[in-house]
Amino acid sequence: MAMIALLFFFLLRGDKALDDGTVIVVRTQASELVPVSGLPDMNSVRGMSDIVVLNSKNPSVSPRILSDKLYSANSPYLSTDKTSVIFAAKRTEYSNWQIFMIRTNGRGLKELSGPETNCFDPFFLPDQRIGYSCIWEHPSMGSGSTLYIQDPESGNTKPITFHPSADHSGSMLLDGRIIYTSRQVFPSETSPVVKAIRPDGTANMRFFTAAEDQRIHGGVRENGDGKILFLTSEVDQEGAKTVQSVSYSNPFEEPVTHYRTENGFIHSFHPGKESDLLISYREEDSETIGLYKLNLKDGSIDLYLNSPGYHYTDPVIAGAVQSVPKVLPSSLNPSMNYGIAVIVDPVTSYLSRNKGSNAEFRILVRSLAKADTLLTPASDGSLYIKLDTASPIQLSKIDSDGRITEGPTDWFWVMPGERSGFAGWNPRQYTAPANQVPLAINEPAAELFGTGRAEYVNHIGLLKTNYPGDEN
Repeated sequence: MAMIALLFFFLLRGDKALDDGTVIVVRTQASELVPVSGLPDMNSVRGMSDIVVLNSKNPSVSPRILSDKLYSANSPYLSTDKTSVIFAAKRTEYSNWQIFMIRTNGRGLKELSGPETNCFDPFFLPDQRIGYSCIWEHPSMGSGSTLYIQDPESGNTKPITFHPSADHSGSMLLDGRIIYTSRQVFPSETSPVVKAIRPDGTANMRFFTAAEDQRIHGGVRENGDGKILFLTSEVDQEGAKTVQSVSYSNPFEEPVTHYRTENGFIHSFHPGKESDLLISYREEDSETIGLYKLNLKDGSIDLYLNSPGYHYTDPVIAGAVQSVPKVLPSSLNPSMNYGIAVIVDPVTSYLSRNKGSNAEFRILVRSLAKADTLLTPASDGSLYIKLDTASPIQLSKIDSDGRITEGPTDWFWVMPGERSGFAGWNPRQYTAPANQVPLAINEPAAELFGTGRAEYVNHIGLLKTNYPGDEN
């Protein structure tokens, strides 16, 4: 009887998973503004944008609307069990963008983020937690966005990125890490790069960088064939022109170009099965953005859906990647309010081992709230430091004349109990350090406390708990 009652309960809820191949997409009236970059424009009014589920057998027939109770919606992301959709939306024309979740049958609409600031680019973790980005502003650092992780049941929300950057377009890698696009905004603005981070905020690292004459548009996605796919354009071009990929196993290899358009632009995409992509694309002579199937092997495209009355963007394909991302255990140690970083200079470590030479440089540490600090490394160029948690720093290599010869690095931080390693000043570092224990760890760690938290995120009202490590 209990099993029958449970079955009846689920039938009433209608929590049936979407069939593989079903497409969820943002549908916008053709008269409305759609940003060409693939990113939500927080200042534009995107009225009449809906999250819709297309008929898998005939996508041109009337779709099922999921966001009909909201003013505008975008950026859908499907749960791993294919029963729920998370997306960004506005309740009214003048409200902020917030994060909502709804079941794929159109029931159970739930608002997940607060109204204090604009939040966007949501995604599901494999354990049914969610991630998303929220805008922050600071009088001297400018404006950026922070990546958050939330438990939808309890509402417990924590930031996992802490640098003065614009972090957006998060999604899951199959290895359990979050891959996202990041652009430094302080102390100077840089071109977007792609980074990967564990869901507990540890092991944040640059995953790959576009060529100097290119910039990355929007999100990055992994398909089931070991490819990391993304959109690029030349620096001075407004919309994305090229679909490229790098190998998951070696992302610093030269990217492969799968498709390039000279006169149209590509708004967004989603991996399909095998070697296909579903791209949101506007041809040169078209007034609307349609959906096209792109074959990654031969670069051919075939029309999937186009309509003179609507734009179709931000596609999601149910069951496109059959594997489910791993659930990574947290490596945080709540009893510690600091972390450890070991810095190794590959060239110096090699020379000290083979030629007996000593490091002839110092390391400049820049933080958000403390004067720059100069540290002297061990003779093999290594440095052993103890840091406050969630307190970003940058490193630069300084010669005997006080000139910066390498760096500054990306901002990085440690979490409670984290032991982080740094080897090499070049993001495309190929030289491995010598196979030896860094000499610096034989001495007490240099303590860099009070370097400053990323306080610019506090004002948005999302931090319902303390920073990691503050419980102590």
